[in-house]
Amino acid sequence: MKGLENSDCGVLIAHSEDDTTIPIEYGYDLYYEKYKDDDRFEFIKYHDRNHGVLSDENGLDEDLMNK
Repeated sequence: MKGLENSDCGVLIAHSEDDTTIPIEYGYDLYYEKYKDDDRFEFIKYHDRNHGVLSDENGLDEDLMNK
């Protein structure tokens, strides 16, 4: 959190609700609560990608990867 607070870079937080490796309450939810009103942050919540949010049923989500 200190690193994010001391930076002016854009941040994308993407997390899937069914992630069993890192539960959403230890990732997305923490960042969203703290930074939801900060314009530098963009949040994407998925429901069916488990721990691989950069992939979908068609493979790598290149648009998200490039973003």
